[in-house]
Amino acid sequence: MRDFPTKSNLSDSEFQAVISIAQDLWGMHIARDKRSLVNSRMSRLMSGSKFTTPGELLGSLDSSDGSKVMQGLFDALSTNHTEFFREAEHYDLLKKDVLDTKASKGDKKLRIWSAGCSNGCEPHTLRLFLWENLAQSASWDVRILATDLCRSVLQEASRGVYEPRQLEKVDAGCRKKYFHQVQGTPNYQVDPMLKEGLTIAKLNLMDPWKMKGPFDAIFCRNVMIYMDADTREKLVRRFTDLLGVGGMLFIGTSERVQGEHPKLGSVGPSAYTRIS
Repeated sequence: MRDFPTKSNLSDSEFQAVISIAQDLWGMHIARDKRSLVNSRMSRLMSGSKFTTPGELLGSLDSSDGSKVMQGLFDALSTNHTEFFREAEHYDLLKKDVLDTKASKGDKKLRIWSAGCSNGCEPHTLRLFLWENLAQSASWDVRILATDLCRSVLQEASRGVYEPRQLEKVDAGCRKKYFHQVQGTPNYQVDPMLKEGLTIAKLNLMDPWKMKGPFDAIFCRNVMIYMDADTREKLVRRFTDLLGVGGMLFIGTSERVQGEHPKLGSVGPSAYTRIS
């Protein structure tokens, strides 16, 4: 194992191999003008590893260590940026169009999927929001599924420790109620309340899904922005099939659902509801 930085210098064929792997396995579209970014992240991946060239790393994908190397490659290429209450308007729509509707019917069963949960800010935000916005919240049957393919961020989500900058949109009262400062650090650990009914699991969105739904809401925000149009279209259809009637799909505010989706109607900024 080397302990000094290694510079990646991808050849044309190696860069094409990375593009193909990302598209075929993860639905990740890498534009050709991102070569320098890929070079940088490959350098970071190889630093401290046994590989001296990108060719060696890529050539190992068919070896006995291939799955481990592949996971490392995905983690290196992934972009993970998130915070509590990111795109906060979605939570207002969730309350108005899902929570209040279910409460008016006396339906206290709630199922939510955070697809592309990154380091857990989103599912923990959801749990906090539900505690604060459900009348008699303890009497509700709440289950939140949080999935991602990046190993490192799933570990962070399970730990539930966050930097102060990630909690800037959490008001002082909620911060005091749902977080505890980690001794000797400026960081905060989520209270066990934010883990109730929360399952964190590894999932490649391109693979078959074991869960059957129906979900009342699916959050897949700032994930499809890295996919091509055809992959996004197929994924939206799969999400829609797992939503119950009246269930909502939330995507990033810089994203849009394209194509014909007769079961979906737009209800707000990058929010859609299943109408049939």
